[in-house]
Parts: sequence; C-alpha cells; structure tokens
Amino acid sequence: MIPIMFFSPFDCISFRQPHVSFRIFLKDNQSAVILKPFISCEDKLLFIIKKIKLRTTCKNLCLKQLNLLKNTLFLTIAWFAVLFHDTFSPFFKKCDTKKYRVITNPEAVHLMNNEEAVVIDLRPIDEFQRGHIIGSVNLLPTEIKNHNVGKIEHHKERPVIIVDVNGVSSTTSAELLTKQGFEKVYVLKDGLTAWAGANLPLVKKHK
Repeated sequence: MIPIMFFSPFDCISFRQPHVSFRIFLKDNQSAVILKPFISCEDKLLFIIKKIKLRTTCKNLCLKQLNLLKNTLFLTIAWFAVLFHDTFSPFFKKCDTKKYRVITNPEAVHLMNNEEAVVIDLRPIDEFQRGHIIGSVNLLPTEIKNHNVGKIEHHKERPVIIVDVNGVSSTTSAELLTKQGFEKVYVLKDGLTAWAGANLPLVKKHK
C-alpha cells in the first residue's frame, strides 16, 4: 500500500516553484523528507514515488528475512526435539517400565480359571476371614518385605494376583515380588472393594 502524503500550505506553494525546496510528511512514520530543487514537478513526483517504492521493497525484504529466521528457528528446535527423544526415550522407558500389570475383575477371573493364578490377599487376618476370594492366600505386606514368602515360594512361575482393600497398597508388594523372582505378577484394580461391588463371590473362613 502506498503511504498517504500530507502537504502543508507552504509546501504546496513551494511545490509549484522549481527552484525552491519543499517538505513532505509521510503518514506511516511521520518522518520528513527534504527534497532538492528539480527541473519540473514531474521529476519531483517521480522521486517521491521511487522513495516510497524503495521503502516498500525494504519492508518486504525485512519481512522475508524475518520469516526465514522463524522457519530456521522452528526447524532447529524440531531437530533438537527429535534428537532428545531418540537419545533419552529408551532410558525413560526403561525407568518407567513396571514388571507387574494392573488388571480388572474379568481379567483376574480369566487368569484363575485358565492359568491357575494364585490370589494373594494382603489384608489382616481378621478381614481375610470375614470374606476373601476363593483359593486366595493370606500374606501380609511385612512378610513380603522380609522375604517371608514360603507360602507361595513354589508358585513363582504361575500368575500371581495381589489384592488389598482398594488396590492402593498392592503395587508396593507387587514390585517386591517381581524382585524376588516371581515372573507373572498382577494387581487387582481397586482391590476387594471393586470385586465385591461387582457381586463376585467371596468365601468366609471360620476360626
């Protein structure tokens, strides 16, 4: 867009006199341009037009350079992001990988029916006796921590499902069992609360 030019009354008078200099104010930056005397008014107009075109060209060139700089910066950041991902992703995956898996009620039933999974109940003995999953073994978290797992020692190659009241404390015991050589360790999601909420069977053990 060609900037709009404003002329003062004095400038207009000077403009019609070939041998008198005059001043033109540009709207875009309010800068003043002092022009030398020209032979004719047409030459003066041509000079003004060339100045405007030159400014426009410089502006466009600056915009192109700015866009090029932005694109280069974006490509550089993207390259470093890819490099960081490829370099450190295996390390983070290794750190975050859990050797146990959280499973739902249907998955637990499938493991018990088809793969002879052993259910380990972490609750205190009185809660265990009031109701537990059939065939489960009562084993306290402290026993697992102290490597006192003789009750299930011979089940290291079978699936082992860890259950507690709500599934919160099971993860710690599951991690310990994986370190003690149990190959297939699972945690029941939301524990016995979700199991009972789904109306799945519980059995009682009398003293």
